Amino acid sequence: MSEPRAVDDPDEPLSPPATSAPAAPVDTEPLEPVSVDEPADFGNGLVAVVTEIQAVEVEAARLGETAGPAAAVHLDVHNESDAALDLAGLAVNASDKEGIPLVPNFMPPAEALSGVLEPGDSAAGVYVFRLAGDIDAVTVQVHHNTTPNFVVIQP
Repeated sequence: MSEPRAVDDPDEPLSPPATSAPAAPVDTEPLEPVSVDEPADFGNGLVAVVTEIQAVEVEAARLGETAGPAAAVHLDVHNESDAALDLAGLAVNASDKEGIPLVPNFMPPAEALSGVLEPGDSAAGVYVFRLAGDIDAVTVQVHHNTTPNFVVIQP
């Protein structure tokens, strides 16, 4: 029987060995693009509405963040399904008119959605992205891990 190794032992693997095969990739499907203030149903009862894309100035506090002009994406979600939905499964992304991803910033007014959204309930959050160009050209994508469909909000 071998002796247990110390946690800081350089021969210790950083993570346990995999015990199962990786999951198969899932193809994602964009839903028909909508405009700001237009509701979009993911197809599973989760409805998302970007109510405003607001020009703001943000500070930088976290590693990788930069200060300056940004787009604050105001997102409302409604659960019209019969099951609770975990808001941690939401991913919100934004890009410029060339499709280049915008860098997120987590300083105020950012307020990401979290918790569980019960059937019939609604919640609102704000996602902030640094902006180098025209705020009127920002495209937003909203994903949820319960469906391969994703919402596209275009100017």
